[in-house]
Amino acid sequence: MTSSLQDKKALVIDNSSIITKIIKNFLVKSGFSKDNIFAAHDKNMAMMMFGLKSFDLVTSGIHLKDSTGIDLLKEIRKKIMTIKRKPLF
Repeated sequence: MTSSLQDKKALVIDNSSIITKIIKNFLVKSGFSKDNIFAAHDKNMAMMMFGLKSFDLVTSGIHLKDSTGIDLLKEIRKKIMTIKRKPLF
């Protein structure tokens, strides 16, 4: 299972850099390549990154500086449905 995650891309969204590092470390231990894990600290940064890259996994904290994590994930899901990408969440 680990080797199948090496090529997957993950986007970690949280306003806390400590939480972001913890999640990134967990993903690396789970099999993701360190180079394929990206971090965003607010909704605007996350949406910009999501527009530039295709992600297989998206995680988000509940409280962000400019949105809630749930609202952000709903917006990402809508965008995915319009471009027909399938995430892991």
